Amino acid sequence: MMPDPTNIGPLIFKRYDTLHTLTQAPHTKPELAESLEIPRSTLGDILRELEHANLVRYSDGHWQTTLISKCMVHTHEQYVEQLSRLREMESLTDVLEAESPLDCPFLIGADVHKSEAALPDEVMHVLLEAAESASRFRIFTPAAISSYVAPFYEHATKGDDPQVEVIVEPTLFEQLRAHNASVMNEAIDDDRVTFFTAEIPVSFGLWIADNDSVGVLLFGDSGIRGILTNDSAPALAWAEDQYEQVKQDADSVFFRGGSNHALRVE
Repeated sequence: MMPDPTNIGPLIFKRYDTLHTLTQAPHTKPELAESLEIPRSTLGDILRELEHANLVRYSDGHWQTTLISKCMVHTHEQYVEQLSRLREMESLTDVLEAESPLDCPFLIGADVHKSEAALPDEVMHVLLEAAESASRFRIFTPAAISSYVAPFYEHATKGDDPQVEVIVEPTLFEQLRAHNASVMNEAIDDDRVTFFTAEIPVSFGLWIADNDSVGVLLFGDSGIRGILTNDSAPALAWAEDQYEQVKQDADSVFFRGGSNHALRVE
């Protein structure tokens, strides 16, 4: 009789060291006992338990995993890695509002880039690299780091015929122009860059690089806390939906004759 599938996961977790060792190569019982540094009598009980669950088999004097159990161990490793990543995100996402739309389609499988205490803004290189490598780069954000306005513009407009969309709140737009007048005026007058203003209904920033990858900027009281990135199909679909929700209520911004204020286009 096949074991209950609901019991396989806990058993793989419990006997992971033994199973992982056997996925590398078949072992004799003495070899396995030496590798795991456990008594042969204890190992005998473990192997019988695993054999009963069809996770290992004995052949030609060696213990080995089956083809399917090897895949199960690999799946278990991926599962544990996913849990570890999600746990690592907690220190970044705990600042989000309870109703935040940041959800599992993006978070599962995302890479974590944390801000370091000594150089808290250094994590912004993740954004700059994404912007530089993309032909089409779209971003909305409720906050910005003033010192990165010029580097962002420089990186985002490299390459052949880049297309850049930036959506920020009206007050943030004016603040950025006030503190970075030269580069902002240049960017606004650049046909490759399109600015929009809109109320950003979330506390995180979001970018989409081409149609290949997504980034989320997480802010705290003292600035950027970290960045999450994901290139999975569910993450991209989620990001497109979030971006279009913000953009549909956005107003285009254009620059006329060096004016110090944005003009609204209906």
